[in-house]
Parts: sequence; structure tokens; C-alpha cells
Amino acid sequence: MTSGNRKSFVAMGQTGCAYVAVLIMAFGAVVLTRPVPAWAGDEEPTVEAVMAKYIEALGGKAALEKIHNRVTKADMEVSPPGMTMKVTAWEAAPNLSYVLVESESMGRIEEGTDGKVSWSNHPMMGAKVREGAELDRALKDATFNSDLKWRELYKTVELAGTEEMEGKPCYKIVATPEDGQPETWYVDKESSLKIKVQRIMEGPMGQVPITTTIGDFKKVDGVMIAYKTVQEVASMQKAVVTLTSVEHNVDLPKDRFALPEEIRSLIELQKESAAEEAKETE
Repeated sequence: MTSGNRKSFVAMGQTGCAYVAVLIMAFGAVVLTRPVPAWAGDEEPTVEAVMAKYIEALGGKAALEKIHNRVTKADMEVSPPGMTMKVTAWEAAPNLSYVLVESESMGRIEEGTDGKVSWSNHPMMGAKVREGAELDRALKDATFNSDLKWRELYKTVELAGTEEMEGKPCYKIVATPEDGQPETWYVDKESSLKIKVQRIMEGPMGQVPITTTIGDFKKVDGVMIAYKTVQEVASMQKAVVTLTSVEHNVDLPKDRFALPEEIRSLIELQKESAAEEAKETE
């Protein structure tokens, strides 16, 4: 999870349950071929300058591009109700993911995408295939190395001044996707790392504000990884994710991101239902 971005980890509305969202808020390639700009004193830089320094703080474009998949394991504590879960996430380029959440009280919760279909399977809510805006969002969140693609993934990315966050002076950046609500990123002026993200998630409960605090950065294979994230969902629920291991460029099984049988069956049922409805309207 670069910079706490790492897709799919704390807001399970996008990675399986209602807390494991994708911690990867995109960043991109347009400015990476230029020298990293410098600024002095209180002079306000451009958003391109801030993002270029952010990429360098992560380890740089070359180091990020060497990584084509990631396997992450973590402990997740959710309160209320006060549950502890084990989370394992497999991610690969260009936008493949599979997340497994294991809980003694809830069983196995799964979420993933094969690059075209985004799905979840919950022991209480059953199997689900995402559609429309929810699908678009999930596929974007699954983009591997999205830090290098911020200009591609957002319609506009603008520097909105400075603000203190977590006791640190930060650059405030507003990123607006083609569809959906804007996101706000806070980049620490000193470290040039992103330390907080605010976004609106749209789902069955309507529009839900989510705040993710990112920290405890460690370098793994030349890139900075956030080992701790705290995500608050509408001030009603909090999930704390602590990474226990990170592996890059792993030899993954060929079917790691294949759709499960339950999801394939659900898709077939949906196709049959759509065909029947089409006949009735003829």
C-alpha cells in the first residue's frame, strides 16, 4: 500500500464488507519525466510540483515501476462492535485484486476484480456483482501503482492551499473524478507523503463520508509503504489496519484473480433474467 493508497484495505464497502476500502488514492505519470521542482520560503508550488515530490518521497517512478504485484497481510480492528479480523490482499497490474477477510464471528468475507468484473461475497449478505458507478469506482480503486496515474484517473487535480492536519502543515489537494464526489488529499510539507484522505463513498447507505489517516511508513523494496491506516466511516465506525507483512513481485497462481463459482453463477442468472425481461418487453 503505497502512501496509504493501497487499494482495498479499509472500508469494506469497496473491498468486501464495509470497512476495507482501497487505500490507494491515485497519483500519476505526467510530471514524472520532468526534474522535481524546488521551491523556497513560503512560495506556493504548483500541484504538479507537490505531486512530483510526493512520487519521489514514495521512492521514485523507477522503483515503483519495478513492482508489478503485491501480497499484503494485516490485522484489522473494527469498532463498534469491537471485532478483530485477519486481512490478506493480493494485487497485480493492471487492475487485479482479491481481498480475503477472516473473522471468527463472521467467517470469510471476499472481494475482488478480474479487471472487468468487481464482486464481493459476504456470509450474511451473499454474493454481489457491482454495476454502474459503483463498478467504475471499484475498478479505478483497483488500479495498480495508481500513484503514477493521478492525471489519468482524475478529471481535475488542484492545489487548494495549505492546512494543518495531524499537527503537521500540509498541502491540501482536491481531486475530482470524471463521475462522483471530489476527494481531498493532505500531503505533509516536511515528508512530502500523504497523511490523510477524505472522500465520499456512495453505496447502499447513500453518501457516506470516509476519513483515512495514514502513517507508520516503512521502505520495502525501495518504496514507502504505510503500515498503519485508521479509517473513520461517518464518525460512526472506525477501522484500524496494521500491516504484518508485505511482499512484492510474488509468483502468483494463474487463477488467483479468477471469478469464484458463486460469482460466475450469479452473472449467469443476471444474464438469464435480463434476457427474459427483454422478451417480455418485445
